[in-house]
Amino acid sequence: MEISFNTKTALSLMSCNFGLEITKELNDHIESVVIPKNIDASGSLVGQINRNENSSQLIFPHDDDDVGEEFSAYLCRLANQYMEYVESDAVTDGSGMVNKSVTGDEKSYNPKMKSMWVNRSYEGDYNPEHDHPSDADVGLSCIMYLTVPMGISAGSDGGHGTSLTGATGLVDGYTRFSWGHNSTTDMKKLKPSTQQYMRPEVGQFLMFPSWLHHSVLPFFGEGERRSFSANINMYPTEE
Repeated sequence: MEISFNTKTALSLMSCNFGLEITKELNDHIESVVIPKNIDASGSLVGQINRNENSSQLIFPHDDDDVGEEFSAYLCRLANQYMEYVESDAVTDGSGMVNKSVTGDEKSYNPKMKSMWVNRSYEGDYNPEHDHPSDADVGLSCIMYLTVPMGISAGSDGGHGTSLTGATGLVDGYTRFSWGHNSTTDMKKLKPSTQQYMRPEVGQFLMFPSWLHHSVLPFFGEGERRSFSANINMYPTEE
């Protein structure tokens, strides 16, 4: 008798690391352009980022800005790659990831950058659970970690169903993704995990559907937790 298993996947989370060179270029641009311009983005965001005099959420321009335009175009190519993956019947090597180059040659969607901004968080700042709106039927959002304080735990990334029992502080400063309400007790009943904690790492980039609920836990200690975020509208390409 042959037995097979068909595991159902709730969503796809794209992950890669842009490396130190691109990360430095973005940080340099933030220091020289974004921070001096000081265009507040917090009015349309839920972040409680206000505990420090430098705490802020600032617009990262993607028009009339060479660095912003170039990075926006690259993210839109990544968005097309994301859509190509989730709409394909690709067979993976078991890791859940498909290794593809970003060519942007084949497009079934016409991505349009909606917004880009920078989060400058300090001790006690946090983002409550939220999702991101989209002007199109399909929207993608992304996060890139630019600086990470030493005080944020360098331990496990939390995995599925991380327990906060004992208030160990293990996930301080982590990003939490949630797509349901199953608890640790539910998992013991073989109900699948519906959350994941991600430890921020410098240069790490994540892309996900805009409907995905996520939050950022506060951290305690010195240093700036800086991240870049963006929303992309995915319009079907007209044939």
